Amino acid sequence: MGQSSRPKEAEIAIKLLYGLCIICALWIIIPGCALMNVNLAMTKFIELSMLGLVFILIYMISKGHNWARILFLIILILNMPALINSALRNLTEDPIFGLTGAAVMIISITAVFFLFKKPSSGWFRGKKI
Repeated sequence: MGQSSRPKEAEIAIKLLYGLCIICALWIIIPGCALMNVNLAMTKFIELSMLGLVFILIYMISKGHNWARILFLIILILNMPALINSALRNLTEDPIFGLTGAAVMIISITAVFFLFKKPSSGWFRGKKI
């Protein structure tokens, strides 16, 4: 499963996911986006650790591991209520972060859409399309 054999849908999804990592890293680094009443340093450490795990998951997706694609979908579904809540809360408190949160959701959903399109699914399953 070489990179050159990836369908364009998988390429688009992977680029979106790596872009998502950059957006999230900036979101974590910029002060003021941490949860209130929580030690900022610990919060940033946890957030960056989680982002590192997501980055590894995206890397595994880019190598064609079907389990990684499915795990990303599950994580997205489980985190969707928190993402929506955070985006809505931030829209009133800090519109820039609210819009960023909405962008994160849209990019994530779009990437998953491309990961599960027929050409991508075939590639993840090892079929030539």
